[in-house]
Amino acid sequence: FLDIDVEVVKDIDYDEFVKHIDNLAFINTPIPKRITNKVTLGDIELELIDFYKLEFGAFIDIENLLSVEYLNNLPKILSILYRKQLTPSDALNRATYEPYGDWLDIRGVLFENVPITALYGVIEDYMVFRNMIQTSYEGLFQDGEEEFTEADEAEFVKGMTSKEREDYEQEKSITSYGWDLLLLRLANNEPLKMLEAAGLPLIFALNVLGMQKSLKMG
Repeated sequence: FLDIDVEVVKDIDYDEFVKHIDNLAFINTPIPKRITNKVTLGDIELELIDFYKLEFGAFIDIENLLSVEYLNNLPKILSILYRKQLTPSDALNRATYEPYGDWLDIRGVLFENVPITALYGVIEDYMVFRNMIQTSYEGLFQDGEEEFTEADEAEFVKGMTSKEREDYEQEKSITSYGWDLLLLRLANNEPLKMLEAAGLPLIFALNVLGMQKSLKMG
């Protein structure tokens, strides 16, 4: 109905027109917040993990996926949040899940076949979790520096000592590296250990980064 020429629509019988409009009513209906804890892709069952159990690298990848065309990236984001269970829970232990791996392109395609109505609530809940993380660790995500014009910046640095200006220029030059810089700091400035740092638990990694910043370490 949406691809019919306007002139054709004008000639449609009124009752038929109303029927078509009723068929499109779902467009204005909010998607129900439904949480599906288990999803089956092919013959493999995946479970929604606790967001607090995310690895730092997984969180970074989700941030990158949200920053560009996030609607198209929802299947990949979901593929990060759902994992294969390795061992079930019992009276003494919690269930364990596979660590984050290099599967975005493969599993992302599979998640395209899962109805969004079954998973929309997961995205909503994750965004609440994400906002909480950004608020709790605001100092890591925002350096508090404003965008300066050249004239404003010249005025800003005018009263600085040479050492203060050197520190300012260094800080300005490294902020463009974003997540890579945080990973490098976690890896104790050893590039070969950045992948290892990416596998650290999210909250642990953020706490270490916060401590490093507070103590001016790394």
